[in-house]
Amino acid sequence: MSDRIVEAALYGDLVKYLCDRWAAQAAEFNESSVGEERKQIDELIRAWFFTPQTEDLHGLTPRDVIRNEQMNRPNVIPRDKLRDALDEDYDFMIEDGLLTEDNMDEWHFGLVPDMCLLDEYDPEGYNERWASDSMDMEEDPDERTSNMPPQDAREWLAQNGNPRSFAGNRFYDNKEALGFVDRLYELGAVKVWVDNILDEPYRLREQGGPYADTFIVELPDDSTARARLYGVWDHELRERQREELNRYFEDDVFIFWWD
Repeated sequence: MSDRIVEAALYGDLVKYLCDRWAAQAAEFNESSVGEERKQIDELIRAWFFTPQTEDLHGLTPRDVIRNEQMNRPNVIPRDKLRDALDEDYDFMIEDGLLTEDNMDEWHFGLVPDMCLLDEYDPEGYNERWASDSMDMEEDPDERTSNMPPQDAREWLAQNGNPRSFAGNRFYDNKEALGFVDRLYELGAVKVWVDNILDEPYRLREQGGPYADTFIVELPDDSTARARLYGVWDHELRERQREELNRYFEDDVFIFWWD
């Protein structure tokens, strides 16, 4: 986390540097004072911080997102933005009971860009960074996984020191993944396990705990409950990811996996 704080601080310094240079050049061009130009720039920056961003921030302001992160609060998607955020999944989730009046205020989002601003100006450093990460991951293949058996999903998510330990491209954090597990139980699952657990030394060191991307769901005998679980399984695997379902079915078990 500390490296991200340093990065954010330096970007702040970059903004101030650009503002000073812009104000000086604008003052010379407009035959005005640097103070007057800087005031206009500050107004633009302040307006950006306090203006809702509909495209990437789902109606929140940059100020909201930054303060929430600083206070360790999730960035909750406003109810009137949920349909746009969930896109074609919205109606399905309403029909299947995954999205209800009780949990509409619990859906949140994160920002994890593939590249930072520095990477755009320093592609050599970007390539070096990822080459180093790859070497770290493959340094000792025998230590990449613990080969541990599946773990109880609720316990594993609740006790994991990695706050974003499960299927990061599908769930924002452990709380959201745990909510999905609870919903599977509500639909009739006999047992939900976490599988394909990665606990490489670098991951435990940098992320605080192991990571996984697979749920194993034991199915009930009741045909109605099985049909409900099938609907969620079909939606997550076939509709969302275009996966072939027969690869993720075993006797009385649905396997949920996210790339």
